[in-house]
Amino acid sequence: MSTGKLGFILDRSPTIKVYVPLILEALQRNLEVFVFCGPDPSHSWPNQPLYQPLAKNMFFPQKDRINFVYYQDNLHLAKLAKAVQIDHLITTDFANLSYGPALPEIKKQGIKIHGLQWSGDYLSMTPEKFEPLDSYFVYTHQMIEFYKRLHPQSRLENKFVVTGNHMLDQIPELKKSREQIYKKLGLNSRKKTVLFYTQDLRHPSQNFLIRNMF
Repeated sequence: MSTGKLGFILDRSPTIKVYVPLILEALQRNLEVFVFCGPDPSHSWPNQPLYQPLAKNMFFPQKDRINFVYYQDNLHLAKLAKAVQIDHLITTDFANLSYGPALPEIKKQGIKIHGLQWSGDYLSMTPEKFEPLDSYFVYTHQMIEFYKRLHPQSRLENKFVVTGNHMLDQIPELKKSREQIYKKLGLNSRKKTVLFYTQDLRHPSQNFLIRNMF
């Protein structure tokens, strides 16, 4: 059974959907999970209060097992990470000014920092911005090639780890189970149907990330 403490950084409540598959897998492996919310969450996003990174704005399975930790600024975030003694920290946006400056200080504490690809934003980040990271999880090997073309002088190959995309990886399976989908949803298989889906929180393919940290 795995043991350890895993942290996530959150500066807006909708981002929790990116982390939930990892959080559920971490809980299944008996890891203690901390979600660092800020900066100054109760006063952030004044025009969109539901975006405030507060526990009351987030809904997902086993939420009651999560430790929500609120930080006021970058210095406070670094102190809290040290205080709760996390082993690993995951972030989707390590260049974000709301917490990015805290990462070098957190790294000095011996905490492993990992970046999680959420979009293609990482392509615009210069190699030095990856410095605080121990690893960066990307969807495909092609993502690494894209970065190398844009930044040919970079030496980040050892930091990039291909993990797949737990949503997109399921698309080929839809074709194989088309008739089952028609039957389950009560659809006419003779008519053209557009099927839209978002995210299966039970899908285990992001287990790879947890296995390679603990």
